[in-house]
Amino acid sequence: MKIDWANDWHGFELSITTYCQANCPLCVRTDRSTGKLKSFIELEHSNIDTIIKTIRDVAKYTSCEKIQLCGDYGDPLMHPNIEDIIYEVHKVGLWASIHTNGGIRNTNWYKRVAQTPTVIVFGIDGVDEPTNSKYRIGVNFDKAMENMKTFGEYAYKGNCLWDFLVFDYNYDQLDAAIKIAEEHNIILKFRINVRDWKHKITDKKLIGYINSKYKGKLL
Repeated sequence: MKIDWANDWHGFELSITTYCQANCPLCVRTDRSTGKLKSFIELEHSNIDTIIKTIRDVAKYTSCEKIQLCGDYGDPLMHPNIEDIIYEVHKVGLWASIHTNGGIRNTNWYKRVAQTPTVIVFGIDGVDEPTNSKYRIGVNFDKAMENMKTFGEYAYKGNCLWDFLVFDYNYDQLDAAIKIAEEHNIILKFRINVRDWKHKITDKKLIGYINSKYKGKLL
């Protein structure tokens, strides 16, 4: 079965952890006044037995084709049993889709997972550390980029996606990002940030320019 991962996100979304090493300003887990984790969020991993039962129930009782591990309150790759979870998803005949900032795990882990039909979406918003760290606070950029490149090179074609959020400080790196993606078997998509933040692009002419130049790569 061929699934258009860039456009077809129909599936069952499963949140498995509230752990994350990042403090992205616009994340729902980040307190804007302090830049830290919101006080009401408890750090915990979902029970592996409960996760496996849920995956099996989704496969048995729904028409979903995919389990999406997006991680609204945490990065899925922080879960200690993430690899077992991935293999369970495929074992029951579903596809796994994971969203991550990329700075977790190592290249050997990504090489192993690349041997499965798993899609990984990397949230990296620049082509160097100073740029990416303005939003992806706490993420090791070099590690994230290396992990994404590795997964792109070893994964099935089309299974490595790069979700690049565009702000007023990184739009000039879009061409460089395209070059990196083309060299490493990565599908690159840009999203102009529309949420209220100090680096939101407000210049309508600039937005029009980006929309026009990169329309084929905009989500």
